[in-house]
Amino acid sequence: MALSFMRVSLFSVLGATAVAAGPPEPQLLTVMRQELDRQFKVYSRLAEHPVYYLAYQIVETKGFDIWARWGGITRRRHSLQRIMDLDLRVGSPELDNTHRAAGAGSTSRAVTLGGDVTTLSADMWLESERRYRAAVEQYIKIVTKHAVKVEEEDPSPDFCEAPLVRSIEEPQPVEINEQEWEALARRVSAVFRRHPEILESSFHLSANSETKYFVNSEGSSIVHTRPMVAAYVSCSARAEDGMEFSLYRHYPAARFADLPSEAQLVADTNQMAETLAGLKTAPLVDPFIGPAILAGRAAAVLFHEVLGHRLEGHRQKDESSGQTFTKKMNSRILPEFITVISDPTLRALGGVPLMGFYRYDDEGVQAQRVTLVDKGILRAFMMSRSPVRGFPESNGHGRKRPGRGAVGRQSSLIVEAAKGMPVKRLRQELIRLCKKQNKEYGLIFEDIKGGFTFTGRTVPNAFNVMPQVVRRVYTDGRPDELVRGVDLIGTPLSTLERIVAAATDRGIFNGSCGAESGWVPVSAVSPSLLIAEVEIQRKEKGQERPPLLPQPGWNGGPDAR
Repeated sequence: MALSFMRVSLFSVLGATAVAAGPPEPQLLTVMRQELDRQFKVYSRLAEHPVYYLAYQIVETKGFDIWARWGGITRRRHSLQRIMDLDLRVGSPELDNTHRAAGAGSTSRAVTLGGDVTTLSADMWLESERRYRAAVEQYIKIVTKHAVKVEEEDPSPDFCEAPLVRSIEEPQPVEINEQEWEALARRVSAVFRRHPEILESSFHLSANSETKYFVNSEGSSIVHTRPMVAAYVSCSARAEDGMEFSLYRHYPAARFADLPSEAQLVADTNQMAETLAGLKTAPLVDPFIGPAILAGRAAAVLFHEVLGHRLEGHRQKDESSGQTFTKKMNSRILPEFITVISDPTLRALGGVPLMGFYRYDDEGVQAQRVTLVDKGILRAFMMSRSPVRGFPESNGHGRKRPGRGAVGRQSSLIVEAAKGMPVKRLRQELIRLCKKQNKEYGLIFEDIKGGFTFTGRTVPNAFNVMPQVVRRVYTDGRPDELVRGVDLIGTPLSTLERIVAAATDRGIFNGSCGAESGWVPVSAVSPSLLIAEVEIQRKEKGQERPPLLPQPGWNGGPDAR
């Protein structure tokens, strides 16, 4: 145990790099460092159950949000909070209190918003005391079980070395013009007044500046900040048979001026309402197996669910996980024209900000671009500081929300195709495949709102992707037909091996992903893909009928309000 701890400390010193001149260390970080040093000096020298690693993170978020519906403001919120979390490890890097407990943690703690040094130090002290007792109790249980259980498939250590990092960024507040935002929210949300088919609607503007303060017992000190502005538009409708469906759009930006123009927001909102009107009367889909095109955003979500989660590092040594790709390293898992990269270092792509961007992960490791699949061959996993066989180090993908333990998670998953073709030609290939398979039609998944997947061994390793807009493409030349009630389902290996072609376009999906370590912001990027065979099933539907009366004030014309 002692040798393991000394190895971590020595590596941190040798791995340190020159620190560029920057802003002075903020008082909050100084207090965190002083209190951590005071605690670690004692905890690490305990005769029984010493602490070999200790880290603190405080996440400070300043924000403003405004919501509108039907042209009226429904809610305004200013927010300011500091949430503290810590990583306290008892035992040794080979075996500690976190053993095989992916993402496990405990409740985070809100801390003082002011500069009160005593209050912050007391919060840190009390939380460490509580966590230490829980860690010792858990470690004793783990050691006992470890002695009587069968040998693990992957005996990798629980923790690995990481270079010392010292990086201080100035906080970057977001400039807010509340009157301008409120007026915009009223005008855009009022668009839905022109569409009587809309059941619910919302327009939401959000501005947040998130600053993370991090210190650990290896000597790392990090302050990094990220401002983000976003607009969200959502609406829903209900068909006569009770099926409810919704559309959603998200516009992230680094600042308010980078959001789409009001004219673009209004045009997109009108288009969403018109699509919903079409969905209300569209035919209900029948279960289907056959060729399909997944437009860029839809393909991006598919890769996030089907491939991305299964390449997260901690799953490779979790014996309750399906471990779909654990033993396929350096083997072909995709067509040779497909390359997949995880790149948290990209702020934006094609002018679109990526929510998966960060400079340092939640374990104080610098973000790294990682080629996961190179020309169809599996080459890497997304790693935290929890090693797996063949991957002894983190590549900067240890992510979490406060109160959880960091695990290897997706950031910005980017799919690249070496042999892309124009979208028009991809459509022609779809029709050709349908004729070859004697199918009357194929499908185009134009947009998607999310999905989920199962990765455990006790349930089928399947996925469900939830499309928003799906059309039938007939082989006899009939116009495309909008359909509703579609869920795209399948299993990962059979779906991935059926990708036959890609387009030259690119779709970007920004959102949040929930897993063992909580909800984290992510992005997924992909060209449109042609898949030789997909399976769809009918979406669950409700029993309520549409409203008996139209919207108040509706007179049957587009200028009802």
